[in-house]
Amino acid sequence: MEDAVLTSSSSYIEDGRLITIKEYLLPDGSTIVDTMSVSAVATLSSEGRDTATRTRKLSDWGTITITATFDWYTEGAFSYVKCVDMDATKRLSSGAVASKWEKSSTSDYVSLGKAKAQVSYYIYDKDIPTNHTDGTFTITCSDSVTISDNA
Repeated sequence: MEDAVLTSSSSYIEDGRLITIKEYLLPDGSTIVDTMSVSAVATLSSEGRDTATRTRKLSDWGTITITATFDWYTEGAFSYVKCVDMDATKRLSSGAVASKWEKSSTSDYVSLGKAKAQVSYYIYDKDIPTNHTDGTFTITCSDSVTISDNA
């Protein structure tokens, strides 16, 4: 995603969820469609919980989805956040193989920082192994309750 160019971005609210869709063009001509869904109102509270879902559609490779639940609260002058649950799934195109699929999350409360849920991946073409895509796909939640795609 380092050399990706953002070609479009749109947001809308549906059923109380803020949906943001970003489309990127990569130097090789392939595209990525990144969709993020978070509560439209939960993050306005100093204490709460929200489940965020982020999906990345990698042209020719398949789709990766992360679903993460974040808890946050404020005590005195400090705010705390942690990822209480996360899962990452993949639906790969025919011929695509994931040789790396490492899920991780921040399971302890963090103050003055961000909790995250992420998956690091390396996907290659089984017929042409030098043809590949790789990266780290993340959802973050700051102690000030900003849930983000970190992009």
